[in-house]
This record gives sequence, structure tokens and C-alpha cells, in this order.
Amino acid sequence: MVKRADIGQDRRRWRVGAAVCVMAAAVAAAVLSLADGAAPAAVSAAAGPALGDAGRWLNLLGTCLLTALVEELVFRGLLLRAVVRVCTPRATILITAGIFAAFHGLPIGIEGSPDLALVVASLLLKSLEAFAFGIVLAAILFCGGTLPGTIALHAAFDIVYFAAPVLATGDFPATYVVTDPAGFAALIAATLLLAIPAIRAMRFPESSLSLNEPAP
Repeated sequence: MVKRADIGQDRRRWRVGAAVCVMAAAVAAAVLSLADGAAPAAVSAAAGPALGDAGRWLNLLGTCLLTALVEELVFRGLLLRAVVRVCTPRATILITAGIFAAFHGLPIGIEGSPDLALVVASLLLKSLEAFAFGIVLAAILFCGGTLPGTIALHAAFDIVYFAAPVLATGDFPATYVVTDPAGFAALIAATLLLAIPAIRAMRFPESSLSLNEPAP
């Protein structure tokens, strides 16, 4: 019989490992996206007015923090707590991650006439990346983590992930669609690194998954 203390220690170790993998995924994607000038090319030509260095940092930090706050409150706050009322913890993790992935795979902000196959491939990869990320963030809550913790981790991931294009051009990419090898490499690397803690989370016994965070 597995002791409760052992389960708690295992979950704490997983949370630390998951946070490391999340940040490694962000760094890997950021580094790879810089190859061949991929980051500047991903930014919309209709970007806002030129910003100084301070303005670009404020735009990066403010937008990433706000996005993480809203998405976590919606997906890991309201939605997760609604789904867990009628589903098991593991099913809840997968369902909320799937909805999170669907929103990140929408074909928005596409300009010009990109190759349809490239659009489908990049959006599929982006959806897989978001699905793995959604599993990790939801599992953190079922493994003793807190909603403020997922907000902080989500914000840190986005800050590192988007730092290159925002600090270089002053604006965020207009779309998740990528059409260059560097962009695909960034998505693949991030997805694989996020899949490590996601797969491990799905192997936890159902009895070890519990939601202790009070509703926001």
C-alpha cells in the first residue's frame, strides 16, 4: 500500500520537474524561432506604433501576465471546476486541455495566401503543444499546486516564448501559423518537452489526484 506521504512527495517532485520542463520548452522554442529570422517574420505587418525599449518590455510583461491570468481563471479555474463535478480528475485534465488546445489552434490572423498544408500542419502542431501544456497546468492543480502558481508558470512561459519577437519589433505574432523550418522546429521542440511531464501526469493513479484549490 502506497503511503500518503510518499504520494505527496512524488507529486511535489513532479511539480518541480514539470516547471523545469515548461521553462525548458519556452527557452528551446525561443532559441529555435530566432533561426533564419523567424521571429521578426512572424509579426504582423500591421503592428502598432514603434515602441522604445521600455515600452516593449511593458508590452511583453503586461500582455503575458494579463493573458496568463485570464486563461488560467477561465480554463483552470471556472472550466476545470465545472468539469470535475461530473468527471474524474484524469478525464477533467484531458477535457480541459483539449478545449484549451482547440482555442490555440484556431486559424486567426492569417495574412496573404499561405500554403494550406503548411497552415494545417502548423496549427496541428500548435494544438498539440497547447494540449500538452494544458495537461501539465491542470495536473499541477490535481497534484497539490495552486491557481496562482499556474498563473505564474503560464506567464513565465509566455514571456520567454514571445520575448524575441516583441523586443525586436514591439508587437506579438499576429497568428500561430508558421511557414518556415525554424518555426516548425520551435513548435516540435516545445511540444516534445511539454509532453514529458504531461505523459508522467497521466500515469498517476486516479486516487492520488485531488483538487484542493478553493474556487476563485
